[in-house]
Amino acid sequence: MESWFDSFIYSWLTAIGSFNKNWEVSTLPNEKGKTNHHYYLLWGLLMLCQLVTTVVMLNLLIAIVGERYLQVDLVSKNYMYQERADAIAMIQTMLTAN
Repeated sequence: MESWFDSFIYSWLTAIGSFNKNWEVSTLPNEKGKTNHHYYLLWGLLMLCQLVTTVVMLNLLIAIVGERYLQVDLVSKNYMYQERADAIAMIQTMLTAN
């Protein structure tokens, strides 16, 4: 590796699935083979986009899990009260039968 930035990019690419690293060479017709002046900007935007996407997806996951927890909690309270009512009815039946 030539610099710390190249080493960082190599590690980043390995972590996300090894995308092609051809952004350092310009693709403009009049600059074939020259260094891309926006090389660092492109990598910075890619990393920022991945970070924002990760945060948004984690937020979505937390919202979904929280909503499901509220639904399960409500249903479990209903079952708890139903079981208590059944137990009270059974005890009353036993007491009145004697």
